[in-house]
Amino acid sequence: MENNESKLIPSLAGGAVIAILSTFPVISAGNCLCCMWVIAGGIVAVYLYNKNLPENKELTQSDALIIGVLSGIFGALFATLINYFFIVIGYRPGMAFLESFIESKRDIAPEVKDMIESFKGNEGLFGPFIVFVQLGVKLIIYTVFSMLGGVIAGAFLNKKQEKNKNE
Repeated sequence: MENNESKLIPSLAGGAVIAILSTFPVISAGNCLCCMWVIAGGIVAVYLYNKNLPENKELTQSDALIIGVLSGIFGALFATLINYFFIVIGYRPGMAFLESFIESKRDIAPEVKDMIESFKGNEGLFGPFIVFVQLGVKLIIYTVFSMLGGVIAGAFLNKKQEKNKNE
């Protein structure tokens, strides 16, 4: 039971890494490289967990997997909250792109223009329903890739522990 409780703090830290690096503009572009920041969050969480393990305990792959999954779940929750906060304060970085797109294309159908205009308000793309859809998608993607990061970190850290034992 003691080990299960100690997984929470590293998982929260990994989730925070995922959320911060995945939601802020420019930095979040790193996720275009196979969800790099999500994988990094899983790695950070497993590293922190392994660092706090007692000397007589070894990191298992199942622990690494569980920590990766938890980090992905927390990362998805935190990232959705940050995105929703940005929406509430009116920060919508994609709007400038959409507005410039409309201005550059004179022959856009009126229906498309109306749809893009509806994105500017709090309804449409930024409504509560879409926030829940984003959360669902992030839960799936972040959990899978953070789990992958946790398993990768677990494999590397286990090799390091085995090497230290043999010396």
